[in-house]
Amino acid sequence: MQAHELEALRRLLFFSQPEAARLCEVSEQTWRRWESGRLKIPADVAYKMQHMTQRRQRMIELSDARVAEALTSACICPLWYEEDDWRGPPELLPVHRSACAELLARWPDNVKLVVFERADYDRWRGAREDTDALRQQWAQCKSEAA
Repeated sequence: MQAHELEALRRLLFFSQPEAARLCEVSEQTWRRWESGRLKIPADVAYKMQHMTQRRQRMIELSDARVAEALTSACICPLWYEEDDWRGPPELLPVHRSACAELLARWPDNVKLVVFERADYDRWRGAREDTDALRQQWAQCKSEAA
């Protein structure tokens, strides 16, 4: 992998240099040296970034299929999370955000990003168990109310 390719993947995945360095368990200085071409990029780092890119692509493909199904009826409402409310592994939040941005760019008339608001969601949810499906249902309700 070339330095400019590493930087392009990092930006595609919405990682800052410090976030990418943490993900790969190296110093920020080492990461900057890889992106500047001063250090050779190790194969395991190239693999990790390519793997994250593939995960992003799978997220997009799954959501693309949902959007295509909904074209005749409603819009798709992916949730935009802040760090405190994200339920997945922390390193996947930028990947999720990148996939959301891609969907919005591809389907501007059929995708509406909904910012996850914990207090509002908890009031709406009541005593029901917090699940991804319930969060998606809340997002759809928020979108329709807007």
